[in-house]
Amino acid sequence: MAIDFPNSPTVNQSFTAGGSTWIWDGIAWTLQRITTGAQGPQGEVGPQGPQGLTGPQGTSINVKASVATVALLPATGNSANDARIVQSDGDLYIWGGASWTSAGQIVGPEGPQGIQGIQGIQGVTGAAGAAGASGGITLSITASGGIYIVNGANNPVLSFIRGHRYVLNINASSHPFYFQTSAGSYNAANVYTSGVTGNGTGSGTIIFEVPYNAPSTLYYVCSSHSGMGNSITVSDLGPQGIQGIQGIQGATGAVSTVAGPQGPAGTISVSSTTTLTAGSAASVTNSGTSSAAVLSFGIPQGTQGIQGIQGPAGETFPTQSGNTGKFLSTDGTSPVWTTVTTTPAAGSITDAMLAGSITNAKLTNSSITINGSAVSLGGSVNVATTAYSNGTNVANSNKIFYNTTGIAPTATAAGDLYIFY
Repeated sequence: MAIDFPNSPTVNQSFTAGGSTWIWDGIAWTLQRITTGAQGPQGEVGPQGPQGLTGPQGTSINVKASVATVALLPATGNSANDARIVQSDGDLYIWGGASWTSAGQIVGPEGPQGIQGIQGIQGVTGAAGAAGASGGITLSITASGGIYIVNGANNPVLSFIRGHRYVLNINASSHPFYFQTSAGSYNAANVYTSGVTGNGTGSGTIIFEVPYNAPSTLYYVCSSHSGMGNSITVSDLGPQGIQGIQGIQGATGAVSTVAGPQGPAGTISVSSTTTLTAGSAASVTNSGTSSAAVLSFGIPQGTQGIQGIQGPAGETFPTQSGNTGKFLSTDGTSPVWTTVTTTPAAGSITDAMLAGSITNAKLTNSSITINGSAVSLGGSVNVATTAYSNGTNVANSNKIFYNTTGIAPTATAAGDLYIFY
């Protein structure tokens, strides 16, 4: 039986037909299920009532094919009460003779999910797609003013990683680009070709798949101009990046209850102490280690102290006039000039003390005895000057003998002098 729901219902509006009640929830009419108690005993059959009057003819709808959107509802060729479901909003639209009117959604409660269907057979493999763009690390290289410009930098040092693929897009006409193993100008004998496709390109692409046994240093050069290019550092890992920002401080750990091992005994020694100018800051530096400190101190000079009180008057000294060679002494009451006389101990005066420094007047004994003759100090000693060469003379003493034979002379007497040369 077709149900003629009201047009443009409001939320929670009810509609009853055929003994059932529907509620409009804003989207669709929902059938209200009536919960009854246990069935009671069958009652007695009542008498048959009179036949009722024939009711009016009900209104029916004719459900037509659904359309995708409201805009696709046909504007012509429709009959009254034609109905179509619009897929975009799920509403049932009814033709009223001049326009379509939404009667809301005619949707029952969602049923349980069906079991999964069996997997379909695998389709035929499609044709291979077009090759993708070449991968790798891309470098853009141009030339200007006799230099290569690599990614905006002038003749930079490059860093390549073994096992990586580099794509060099060269736009440097008249500047053939080569890899080689030697520094300086282009050298055809040292061109590096392992893993390189397109060496010598001036306009185009060079591919360099760096071998795992590539040398640690390579060079890129222009074969037509010296001074173009630089070195290439080749490594198993990339260059070290810049240091990251410091992380936040971690939570404080629990206090350990186990004592750590005792460290070595430390030593402290002082290297120097320097007096600094007044008002400067004190300093201390350690030229040793944390366990064997060698400290140097800088101590600023203190500010000048206040002037002390004046001391008592000193003693009055006697005049120095006429007291040459005297010593200042005291008689127990006042200072006096005194002549000091000393007697040297026996054997305490050496020849060096006497040489040219003591006159006869200063000596108690003014003469000494040499060979039985008294000689005045400050005078002279006469020695015989008669010389005898390899001979003898017994006439007198005080003779001088000299020779070259080494044979001592005979008939000598006291006071004789013998010279061998």
